[in-house]
Amino acid sequence: MKRLNVFSALATAIGLLVMSSGILADDVVQRVVAIEGRTELPTGGQIDSIWRASLDDQRVVFNAGSWSSYPNIEGLWSEEAGRIKAIVDTETLVPGSIIHFSDFEEYGQDGDATVFVGSYPEWCEAGACGGIFVHEDGQYRFVTDTNQQAPDRDGNFEGFWQPAGDNGQTAFVGAVRIGDYQTRDGVYADLGDGLITVADWETPTPGGTGTLNFHRDEAVVQIEDGIVYFGAYSSDMGERGYYGWDSATEEFFVLRDGNTLVPGTSARFNWTRGDSYCGGTYAFFGDYGNDKSGIFADFGSGLEQIVSSTDLPAEDAPSGHVWFNELTVCGGAVAFTFSDRDMHAPTLYLYRRSDKSLTRLLGRGDSIAGGQVEEIEIGSRAVSGESVAVIVNLTETWNRALVVL
Repeated sequence: MKRLNVFSALATAIGLLVMSSGILADDVVQRVVAIEGRTELPTGGQIDSIWRASLDDQRVVFNAGSWSSYPNIEGLWSEEAGRIKAIVDTETLVPGSIIHFSDFEEYGQDGDATVFVGSYPEWCEAGACGGIFVHEDGQYRFVTDTNQQAPDRDGNFEGFWQPAGDNGQTAFVGAVRIGDYQTRDGVYADLGDGLITVADWETPTPGGTGTLNFHRDEAVVQIEDGIVYFGAYSSDMGERGYYGWDSATEEFFVLRDGNTLVPGTSARFNWTRGDSYCGGTYAFFGDYGNDKSGIFADFGSGLEQIVSSTDLPAEDAPSGHVWFNELTVCGGAVAFTFSDRDMHAPTLYLYRRSDKSLTRLLGRGDSIAGGQVEEIEIGSRAVSGESVAVIVNLTETWNRALVVL
């Protein structure tokens, strides 16, 4: 991988971090996956819109649509070694029906397989408006839909979010109909023997009091080696935690909750957000003390602070006041974006556990893919090894590009 690095050592309270800075050029890019208005879809028509991208090994999965061709098409696509393939799109029939899928906003990668939420509102009158499916080797496997009853409940599913997969197993957030007008969320899984409830609104808070409450957009569901990971709030204290459930022992454990202390102190966090888990690494943004914030990670040997807001170089954080935006982890790598109070534009950095280095990858004004960077987006599963899948807004061409750095 070719990257421009100019290192300077900074001694901090959390150890020695190796920093890099400088304006990057196109040689930071391993490959350009797609550019709006320029890249053709395998089904015909050019890509007019790109959003939401993930990376697993060297396989990129992303949402894209073409509005300049007829019929308009929207779908999920994969790219590997320069070749784009359709996973599912609005011309794909729902398995066992004559109805087309209409939406695929939520998905997760599982090697060469993709777990996705597919919507098909034309079937709503029959009770099925959408479901969870797995695509692999050109085939679709049905997991569940809104015509199915939730495990151990009288009501059907009403919707699905945060799907994840691992070696054929799936996990997701499901909304369940309770009574005539109410729904409640829970985390559910198919580990090979049908759907089970991992945790729902009646599950006691692990290591705490009260029961769990789920905010579907913040659940950050992941499944690895038969363990389901998820975020939830405690009904008693309203504090958010991140938990694991081991299917082998059927027991919960806590990765972080309201009792977690800031490493090296006796203080608790003021707030936390941005949880991400992959490949044995867990990380999140945390605020503590008097206007102190940073990134905290557990690589398997306990929680540690890996980045402080004061570690970031002056050229990217001139005011000294930064806001951490997005975070994605896997294995020993943590990629994140932040914005300075005075610059209002994100910069992308990569932390490597192997040498505790912090490397600037991309920032506003950098030249890339024929334009200059204006905005940067990374998804919750956008890092693999030391590679990162990034969507950038370009000022010169006023379109978006999906690249692997």
